Amino acid sequence: MILSGISCTLSFLLHSHSVNSIHWFLGACTLNKYRILLSVTIAAGLASALFFFGSGSDSTQAGPPAYWITIDESEMDHLRSETAATGQGSELEVIERRSGLAIVKLDEIGSQELSGRMHDSFHKCAGFFRHETLEQARESIDLAVNARTDIQLVDYTIDNQANVTPMLSLAAEPNIRQLIIDLSAIHTRRHDQQGGSDGANLILNRWRAIALGRTDISVQPFAHLSTTNPGEFITPQPSIIATVTGTEFPNEIVVVGGHQDSIR
Repeated sequence: MILSGISCTLSFLLHSHSVNSIHWFLGACTLNKYRILLSVTIAAGLASALFFFGSGSDSTQAGPPAYWITIDESEMDHLRSETAATGQGSELEVIERRSGLAIVKLDEIGSQELSGRMHDSFHKCAGFFRHETLEQARESIDLAVNARTDIQLVDYTIDNQANVTPMLSLAAEPNIRQLIIDLSAIHTRRHDQQGGSDGANLILNRWRAIALGRTDISVQPFAHLSTTNPGEFITPQPSIIATVTGTEFPNEIVVVGGHQDSIR
């Protein structure tokens, strides 16, 4: 359902000829001066707003890289209790606890396993941050604890209704419904299955059809290669990236992303 909403919004945006209206639809009145980079990203620990990927390690010796995870303390304790009761899942090595958050040390495989457990237990896609160093993990907790909620960082007025209203028909319910039907017809869109590639190709072809004849739009697949072995694919399912170039500040970028795959 996330993908459906994102994709249909994107269809609406790509059909639009007014960059001003595109950005207003995203909720800001002055974003017409930007370039939009719209990407549908894959899940399974590869793309989530809640991951910080890197290749950091706490040792100069050979071996899998280690990462430091910041996670809600109560959720971590729940997972640890599950492991103790069932014997299922890897033990979480707790480095420290502070202000309701915990730092856990995991390798690549462990962080991917944690992502799956968080999805199963809390219906979250990740639900934690991954850092390259322990210092970065500690700093992220400091920032969260000391964040001020009484400061208004943005002050703007949405005032582009006259341009947006005529374009709303492009996001009509039948278009959204058809996209849901087409994607749901694929038995599984899991990233390592054939259906994952089929779903990506469906989106790729749909967006390229929308972009046909538009010189300001490009649509390309993006292959996910291993950071440690560039010749090896992390997953056969590519991300699909559509770029709509703005008219006034084409080098400034706004990113909108969503999942195209399925967990099972």
